[in-house]
Amino acid sequence: MDDLDEIIASVQSSYNPKNPPFYVSMKIMDKISHCCLIDGGSGPNVISKKIMEEIGLSCTNENTRNMLAFKKQRQSIIGKIKDVTLVMCSHPEIRTTCNLQVMDEC
Repeated sequence: MDDLDEIIASVQSSYNPKNPPFYVSMKIMDKISHCCLIDGGSGPNVISKKIMEEIGLSCTNENTRNMLAFKKQRQSIIGKIKDVTLVMCSHPEIRTTCNLQVMDEC
């Protein structure tokens, strides 16, 4: 089964019309992460520590601080991952490089 078949099977088995359409599957370091929120705004790009570990990435300890997250809760930033290439699974020609802030819990 190739990546596209895996994505289609996953989406069909978990399709819920309540899920917003801007949640997409992205390939990060050759691993697929489903339900990524794509936001072109000025806020930081965030990844949870759990997902970072599952993908096999590591972060630097720079820029550690607290961040105000959803519902005005403080979230601890444990580090940063620089220059990560993200590829949209449904359109592999669409890719971007960004820095990710790693949150202890999302």
